[in-house]
Amino acid sequence: MILFSEDFLHLADFLLDLSAYLFVGAFAFQVRIVRQLAHLFLTGTLHFVNLARDLIFSTWLYLVASSDEI
Repeated sequence: MILFSEDFLHLADFLLDLSAYLFVGAFAFQVRIVRQLAHLFLTGTLHFVNLARDLIFSTWLYLVASSDEI
């Protein structure tokens, strides 16, 4: 009888550990997805900022070059 209850507790411990490992794996997967989406959105935003910077810089260069001709 003692052996049966000890085996039952080992089984319960195994099932609880298994559910904990699965939960941690699912949580890590969600974090990885959120991180990838954040990276995607921030990279897209950075491209727009770089485009605006390039337009401002090229306009500034045009104004400087045209003021030398005058």
